Amino acid sequence: KALMKGDWKKCSELLNSLEVWSLIAGENAGAEITAMLTEKIKETGLQTYLLAFSSQYDSLSHEQLCQMFEMGENEVHAVVSKMMINRDLIASWDQPTGTIVMRKVP
Repeated sequence: KALMKGDWKKCSELLNSLEVWSLIAGENAGAEITAMLTEKIKETGLQTYLLAFSSQYDSLSHEQLCQMFEMGENEVHAVVSKMMINRDLIASWDQPTGTIVMRKVP
């Protein structure tokens, strides 16, 4: 439910708090898996946030998304661009201002 609202931190905390990660064999294997899961949760959280709330915005700041999801600029750019290419997000980049301009679909 947390991820559906774009709350990736709560989702990550819930998954990472499971005791199963300490049962995985190998040195630091559990920590490596939880780190990888956290990155995937951030990416999925960003996608979910954009799909759920893009209709509420005229534009979104690239920098603000980076801060909200604690991701690098290139990572956010890649996720958003992929969504645009796949037509999951009807928007375009405004490079000079660093914003994502939403297009209204009738």
